[in-house]
Amino acid sequence: MTKWWQLSVCLLCVSGYPIAQSQNIESTSTPWSATESDPAKRQSLRLVEERVQLWLQRGRTFQLEGALEQLERVLPRHPLVLELRANAALQAGDRAAAQALLAEMQRYAPNRIETIRLKQSLELTDEQLQVLAEIRLLDIAGRSNEAAQRLPEVYAKVPVAADLALEYWQIIARAGERERALKGMTELQQRYPEHIPTTLAILNQKLALSLLTTPDLQQLTGLTLDSIYGNAALSLWLRVLPTLTPSQSELQAVQQLARYFPNHAEVQRFQRDLTQQRRQLIAEQSKQQEVADQAEQQRDARDIASDQRTEEPTTESEIIAATEPTPISAPPEPELPSAWDVADTARPLEEAGRVEAARELYLQQLNVNPDSDSYFAYALFLERIGEFAEAQAQLDQLPGSESGEGVIALQQRLLDRRLAAVQNTRTQSVGGDFVNIPTTRLEDLSDRREAVLWLGYERAERESTPGISTLNTDSFIVRLTVPMEDNPTGEWFIQVDPIRANAGAADLDDNFWRNRFGTGLICESGCPSGIQPEAKEQGVAFGVGARWDAWEFDVGTSPWGFHDYAWVGGLSYSGDVGEFGWGVEAQRRILTSGLVNFSGITDPFSGEDWGPVTRNNLGFSMNWDQGTGWGWWANAGLNWFHGDATKSNRQWYAYSGLYTTVYDTEPFAVDLGLTGLSWGFANDQSQTTFGQGGYYSPKHYVSLSIPITLYGRYERLSYRFRASFGQSSTRLADSDFFPNNPGLQAQAEALAPITGIEPTFAGGKGGGFGRSYQATLEYQVNSHWYVGFSTTLERSEFFTPDNFMLYLRYHFGGWSLPARRPPAPPQRYVDNPWFE
Repeated sequence: MTKWWQLSVCLLCVSGYPIAQSQNIESTSTPWSATESDPAKRQSLRLVEERVQLWLQRGRTFQLEGALEQLERVLPRHPLVLELRANAALQAGDRAAAQALLAEMQRYAPNRIETIRLKQSLELTDEQLQVLAEIRLLDIAGRSNEAAQRLPEVYAKVPVAADLALEYWQIIARAGERERALKGMTELQQRYPEHIPTTLAILNQKLALSLLTTPDLQQLTGLTLDSIYGNAALSLWLRVLPTLTPSQSELQAVQQLARYFPNHAEVQRFQRDLTQQRRQLIAEQSKQQEVADQAEQQRDARDIASDQRTEEPTTESEIIAATEPTPISAPPEPELPSAWDVADTARPLEEAGRVEAARELYLQQLNVNPDSDSYFAYALFLERIGEFAEAQAQLDQLPGSESGEGVIALQQRLLDRRLAAVQNTRTQSVGGDFVNIPTTRLEDLSDRREAVLWLGYERAERESTPGISTLNTDSFIVRLTVPMEDNPTGEWFIQVDPIRANAGAADLDDNFWRNRFGTGLICESGCPSGIQPEAKEQGVAFGVGARWDAWEFDVGTSPWGFHDYAWVGGLSYSGDVGEFGWGVEAQRRILTSGLVNFSGITDPFSGEDWGPVTRNNLGFSMNWDQGTGWGWWANAGLNWFHGDATKSNRQWYAYSGLYTTVYDTEPFAVDLGLTGLSWGFANDQSQTTFGQGGYYSPKHYVSLSIPITLYGRYERLSYRFRASFGQSSTRLADSDFFPNNPGLQAQAEALAPITGIEPTFAGGKGGGFGRSYQATLEYQVNSHWYVGFSTTLERSEFFTPDNFMLYLRYHFGGWSLPARRPPAPPQRYVDNPWFE
């Protein structure tokens, strides 16, 4: 799907069309004046405008489209948005629509650079456009003088748009007026300081006029690392190289270029030649100085001898002074070794595979001369051998004042390895299952290229009947994620979760629950009574897994140390079909809704064990999200439930939802959704008599809910608040007290006249209004540590669980990434084998 401005974005990137530096928006009654007067909105607008400039200057179309889309949501009538709309209209041949947009811009923001640019574009007539095409042909044919003479036929004055203005001055320069063109380009650069094509054009004119300086060469070297304009900058450098002299500053500039391009034959040849010329020059200067010194010494010796003959010491003090030794001056401080000389020495070792020997040279250099060049040279070496986190650590040693073009370029390359232009997912609990809902966020950053340690504590409370259906758990989460060395997007994880579960103490004197727990209904003699000991379990769940390319895999166990445990795991694959994403998965998981299905228990009446229960799943998912602010997701599949001494069961399910981002700024955003859920079980296993699984399993369930999510990030703090309101309808099937044991069921039926209880849980219809609330906060403590808090409250007629979590996250790379937006707390492995 193509938005109205996407074609404009493509053309802007191709032409290098820039965003000018911010100018004041007209303060008269404008569609955006409210934003300018609101500090929070003004800050949000500034952040979005800066993001547009960043991605546009770097020529990254995907990120630019996202930033422009966000700008449109923040301020739909922003002059830049209107200008892009007008450009799209012109490209579609709708000149009237473009004129209408210009009229609006002239009415509310006549002095904005966008208004002036669009006005000049629309003022060009068809005849002038034809002349402009002829001028370009003349220039290409080498007839630049004729082309320059015809420019006034198109432009009464120099155009405002950067690409047109640059074209104008380049034609003037090729016509022979280089000084005038250089002056015009310099003025253009003042208006668009980050427009790289203008910078390159200025350097080109300086080369032609022999005006290049050492700072110019340093700037050009930095531009060779740019992902869009690097080749053009390197081509210009190759034209500069033959003009250089063997001066110290120019040699250093070439040496730095050679370090960036160690395999470029021509650059390396010029570096060797210039180095040799420099050595020869120094040798000649040294020889000349030596001859001059010798002559000076001979003159001094003759003068001293003459003085001694004519001025013999006569007094005692003069005789003493003449015989005293001449003081010897302290020797000069030895010159510290250059980091770049060390780099030149280490490079052959590195290329020969002797990496540790090369590393030792850099470490010795840091020990002897720990200056900025030494740290930077070592960081470049570490980047080449793939130790990116350590390279960042070396750059962190540099003071801010030392962040030159090369340092910034290396910082950007290291950061680019962490920017994820991929579609991420957020995990949501739906009817006790976890489903992945896609979300596209420009701010999403991938942690896949550094190790990350999670430490968490979760308290989950589900209060019901003590000892029977209550379940409170304390879980400690320890998870380590490590990137794969041979896969740029792959990662491994290992997770260890110590868990304590407590169901409380059952009161077996309560006849209602005594008859509906275990085999209490048919216990006739020697039956336990009174308050029982607390039903508690303690164990450790383990999980290991990996994600690479389109695959995800994990294997582990439910908590060892519980009454019983089960092996769990899963395998999934995801792909794309056109604009749609899809996935398929097969997995085996433990249920965690009650002690019976989580750990298994012993029936206090018969001494028999039953549980735990596993869910064995085959599922399929689809989603659609093109970054337009709207998205759709769906999950469907089958579950088979199996447990010790419990009746097997099966479930079908189908979930689907829509979501939209109605407001999106850095500090504050709002998502709205509509979610529909439907599922059904073959038989009802919701109860806690012997053989029942103790998990909610209606014959049919359907619900419709509206989730509302508020989230954002301000400085070091990010947050997410979510509320969901829905209506459900259920249909329950009849269920035997002892569904997996016909003998016990027959015994209960025979005792019905005595107990007065028909041993069947009656079905029926139900449902009602439900609501849930979730809040998560995350704070960046420093470049490594993040701390977070999360809580979830769910409220319906018979289901009121509460969850609270505290967590820490440690990033071994220390990239000082901002807090995640929105924050996503860790999860227990037994609940969901989540990936970051």
